[in-house]
Amino acid sequence: MPLGAAISARATFEIFGFWTLTGAIGHSQEAGEPPAPAHGITNGRRTMPRIQIDGIGPNIDPETGMPVDGRQSQTALMIRRGVCRRFRSEGLALIAEVTLASGRRADLVALGRNGEITIIEIKSSVEDFRIDTKWPEYRRHADRLYFATAAHVPAGIFPQSAGLIVADAFGAEVLRQAPLEKIAAATRKEMLIRLARAGARRLHDLEDPPAGSR
Repeated sequence: MPLGAAISARATFEIFGFWTLTGAIGHSQEAGEPPAPAHGITNGRRTMPRIQIDGIGPNIDPETGMPVDGRQSQTALMIRRGVCRRFRSEGLALIAEVTLASGRRADLVALGRNGEITIIEIKSSVEDFRIDTKWPEYRRHADRLYFATAAHVPAGIFPQSAGLIVADAFGAEVLRQAPLEKIAAATRKEMLIRLARAGARRLHDLEDPPAGSR
């Protein structure tokens, strides 16, 4: 079965459980298919109103609602989308580009229903991985650490001590589970507050972009 074939093309993405945005990813609306409502209830789930706001396009992926600041390559964005689809299907909530207490920025942070925190670092090429010598620092902020990459990147370059995911724009496969190394209670509390504040601020930025520049 092709990678991600089991993942529905119509997906709902969530940033830390605060809001959802529904849309057919990479597919045009089929003939006779009713358009998605601008707001209200979709498939039994409440969705955020689709409000067109001038100036939001360059910074937000319109399909996932996740930030795009120009640092991510097209391959990295496709990997990110596939990982989000896979983890979301398993009940995790995800938020991208999270600045940690150490000053490092995590590509993706996933939160489980039990409060378990997973960091996923996206590496779109061999060079992308080799220039990052500080990745072990992420272990201080998460219970599990994964690398996510594309099929063309050799899996052997990634350390056995971390989990490994191969993804494309439609889904992802976990090649190696990440070991569980539980963080301290104080660190978990700090991370949960950090994720909640990041999610709330991004929701507010969608509703009122100028507020974020004040």
